[in-house]
Amino acid sequence: MGNSPIISLDFYRLCREPVGRVVYFEATIEDIVQVSCATRFDPAEFASAACTGDLLLDDNEKTPETFDDFMALAELVDTWNPVLDDY
Repeated sequence: MGNSPIISLDFYRLCREPVGRVVYFEATIEDIVQVSCATRFDPAEFASAACTGDLLLDDNEKTPETFDDFMALAELVDTWNPVLDDY
């Protein structure tokens, strides 16, 4: 589920964890969830969804400071996980 275009970066947070510096993201990702199954005549259809992702930074990597810095890091996230509504 990676490498889909980011429509909007809605939230980001840099945290120090036991494994190192981790950036947590919430973003709207294009074509990430299947909304219609493929049929014999039509292909499957996909839609955008709110997703979460994270990225572990190297110790020598510059600390992100601006929105553009965080957006560049969000582009590196391999796996975006759709947010599930648990009503």
